[in-house]
This record gives sequence, structure tokens and C-alpha cells, in this order.
Amino acid sequence: MHVLNIEEMRASVRLANHHPVAANTVWERSIPDLQLICILAGVFEYVESEQPALRLTPGDFLCIEPNIHHRFYLEPSLDEGRIAGMHLELTPTGRWAADDYRLSIKPDRVTRVSDPLYLQERFVHLAAIYESYLPYRKELVNSIATEIVLLLAAHWQSEIERAVQPSERMEAMLDYIREHLALPLTRRSLAESFNLSAGYINQLFKLELGMTPSAVINRERVARAYQLIDREGWSASKAAHAVGFQDPFYFSRVFKQVYTIPPSQLVRRQHG
Repeated sequence: MHVLNIEEMRASVRLANHHPVAANTVWERSIPDLQLICILAGVFEYVESEQPALRLTPGDFLCIEPNIHHRFYLEPSLDEGRIAGMHLELTPTGRWAADDYRLSIKPDRVTRVSDPLYLQERFVHLAAIYESYLPYRKELVNSIATEIVLLLAAHWQSEIERAVQPSERMEAMLDYIREHLALPLTRRSLAESFNLSAGYINQLFKLELGMTPSAVINRERVARAYQLIDREGWSASKAAHAVGFQDPFYFSRVFKQVYTIPPSQLVRRQHG
């Protein structure tokens, strides 16, 4: 069985839909492929054999693995609900039910996010594209589904892995970096500014952002340099100096790593 890293994942959608759910509607079944369901309105319950019922409200996302017998239904006291969902595989060439692959990150049965609106809209848009006759319909559907799975996967990390969203302390550090790009920023200078050890700063960045402090500092610097060159017409050398790069060759190398083109090419595009 292949362990599919999230970076390799490419969704392949068999069915996508978006519809109201009438009172007393109950699905009792097992399914042959992975299913993702987005709760848009109403309260639903999901029950697996001999397991407590899971209560689902708008903004919740349900993941049902293949061949698991379950019941999914609208709460009996309600007249109507609304859901959107899809049946899919996470690779174009294998089947979850046949044990061809498993995702390296185990999906949560229920995913709850603090601001679900964008994901809800993507589910609805996915269903609309699926039902359309647009050119490249299949490619669009699979692309949107891949985006949805990636966004959900960011919430499937275990507690020992990095957090889904940066903590308030990390956000404060990022703000500090963005406000002091021209200074000689290092993990040691961050440690001094936030009364932490340099080693702990390194741990925090790797845990919460998956990057070293120096990589984050360089990313923020070239992002600002890109704005200065592209939007404000600065020269590459002037922009590099403004964001804290003293070596123009190192700036060019870092810029190319992030944006795949050197800053000189961006300048030529602007004036071409």
C-alpha cells in the first residue's frame, strides 16, 4: 500500500452535489469511495456501528471512509437542511477501498474551522462546475476538490505537529519582522525582542510555520521587495537594500528561490 504524502495528492472526483435535505431523510449505507460532506444549513447526525452519534452543524465538514457502515440523517425536529459534498479518490490511479493507498495525514471524521465560509463556497462552486458543461469541466472539478482537501488537511495535523493557524505570539513575531525588515534580523535578535531563547525561537517557527526563522525572514523580505519593484517601480538594488539585503547576489538568489525568476527579470517585464 502506498502512503500518499499530502504534496502528492491529486483529487479525482466521481460525484459532486449540492442540495436540500428534507425532513426524515436518512442515509444508511456503506460507500465504495471517500466522501466529504459540507454542512450548509440544519443539524445532522452521523453514526457508525456501536459508536456515539456525532452532531454536525453548519460549518462542519464530515469525512466518511469507504466500506464503513453508517447512518447520516437530518435531526428529526427539523423540516429541512442543506449539504454539499463529493465522492472522490485522492489519486487518479488508485482506490482507497482496495488498499492501494492511504494519506500520510489521517483525515479527521469531523473537521471544524473557525471561519468556514470560504470552504463552504468552494463546495457549492464545485457542485455547480460538476453539473455544468464548461470546457475543462473535469480538470476544474478535480482542481477545486484538490484545493478543498488541502485546506481541510491543514486541520488534520496531530497535536505534535505544527498548529493550523499561527499563535498570537507567532503573529506578533511576524508583525515585528515585517515592520523591521531593514534591520539585521536573526533568530537571536527575535529572541532578545521577545524574551525567549534562540533555540526556542527556532522550535516555535518549525512547529507553527514549518520553516526556520531565517527562511521566514527571507520570505518576508523578498515579498516586500517584489512589491517595491513591481508596484512602485524601484530598482532591484534599491529594493534589496530597503528590505535588509546587503549582498545583491544573495538577494537575487533568494528572490529566485521564492518567485522562480530573478528580480532583474521582473524589472524587464515592468519596462518591456
